[in-house]
Amino acid sequence: MLPQLSPCIRHRLLIGSAIVAALGLNVLLGGCSIMHHHSQPTLSTQAFIPPDAPHSDASHQGSLAGGPTGSGAGQALASAAPAANVMSGTSTHPATTNRTGAWHRPAILPPLDIQAAPPPPTGQPLTVAALLGTVNGHPIFAGDVLGLVAKQLKQEAQQSRTKDYFDQLAVDTVAQAVRARIDHMLILQAAKRNLTKDDYKQVDAYVRQQEAKFLTQYQGSEATADRELRLQGSSMAKKMTSLRHMVTIQLYLERTITSRLVVTRRQIWDYYQSHLAEFTQQPAVDLYTITYPVLRQWPKDPGDPSHTRVVAHPTPVQLAEARRKALAFCDQLENKLKHGANFAFMAEDVSTDAEANNGGHWGIIKEGTLANTKVQSVAFSLPSHGMAPPLLVEDTKNPANDQVEIIRVGRVWHKHVTPFSQAQQKISKELKQHMWTRMMEKFRQQLYGDAAVEAIDQMVATATQVATSEYFPK
Repeated sequence: MLPQLSPCIRHRLLIGSAIVAALGLNVLLGGCSIMHHHSQPTLSTQAFIPPDAPHSDASHQGSLAGGPTGSGAGQALASAAPAANVMSGTSTHPATTNRTGAWHRPAILPPLDIQAAPPPPTGQPLTVAALLGTVNGHPIFAGDVLGLVAKQLKQEAQQSRTKDYFDQLAVDTVAQAVRARIDHMLILQAAKRNLTKDDYKQVDAYVRQQEAKFLTQYQGSEATADRELRLQGSSMAKKMTSLRHMVTIQLYLERTITSRLVVTRRQIWDYYQSHLAEFTQQPAVDLYTITYPVLRQWPKDPGDPSHTRVVAHPTPVQLAEARRKALAFCDQLENKLKHGANFAFMAEDVSTDAEANNGGHWGIIKEGTLANTKVQSVAFSLPSHGMAPPLLVEDTKNPANDQVEIIRVGRVWHKHVTPFSQAQQKISKELKQHMWTRMMEKFRQQLYGDAAVEAIDQMVATATQVATSEYFPK
């Protein structure tokens, strides 16, 4: 709970915090969480996230119906959503076709206008203090950008054997960070232009209270806290500024976007009715098989000195005998399995099907997807963790393809329709998320259209050079 704040500002901060956290803005906001020297988070927007806040996490984009195969409203909405999710976790930077992980910039955005700083003289090393450019007259330094993705860059450096390979990885990571920093600056600048003095009084009061709460871990000593933070490359001043910026942005986004996210019960019901298949779980089983070919029991060719080759054209009597022997052999295998033999090991030793080397495990199979109807009928008749007696599957066109199947299932899913009462909350979240994506993208385009930003590619190139100098082993 936000202490000692008016109901109005408390509501704004709660909702704003939820939206910012939900869209992965922690990096964009410049790292606002304050960490204790024992690495325990003590100030973080995560503590203020209401459970019904819109969220773009992948866990909310899967099946709403549950079960192994449901597509879910989340997937449908994700596919219907604009490709340019402002802070999507699965987007691409316009300068590359590779997946970059966040902050996609759509091709429909107007050309941006960053005032790029001139490159340093030849031979002069680039450092984190290098000026990359300005956004509406405000400078961006290399350290501002690289600090957002330092951990990822360190990991990429460890994975890279050559400088060229690191550069390939780093350029996408740095591009994300450059865009994130520009987003942060533009939204913060817009907030400062539009929030009132009363808003700022409330923000300042909240920041002071959070600062006092944090200092209690250091017996109220700002000097002690500052000393600990400096050991981590930060300071009290930096952390409080980041927190103030975060809350300012959250409040502004609540005013401009979050307060307009309204989904009616009728909209939720209409979606449920028109996408009922998404809330219907079809029957499915976790399938295991051992496939034993009857051909192994065919009589041997008397003309073969090695006695390994089977007869080419067995008689009907010989075929019947081979099938009987194959079934008898598989009965013995079934008996061993019932008495504790390992199914996977037996499948690897005996089976000839495509999943033999995987212990006979086919994974989750939906009803109607198996080619052999006899195998499907048996598999979907079994209870959870059940096993059927050996099943003879004959090929009437080519007896050489006859086989005996030992069929076992793990978990079984029966057909189930998620009722509206259980689905409506998740549908509401997804519809709000879809609305947020569209509204935020329009808002971003307006910000960029009014901004003085250009030469982003040069900023990325310069910041990548600094990253190589800072993180790649010499």
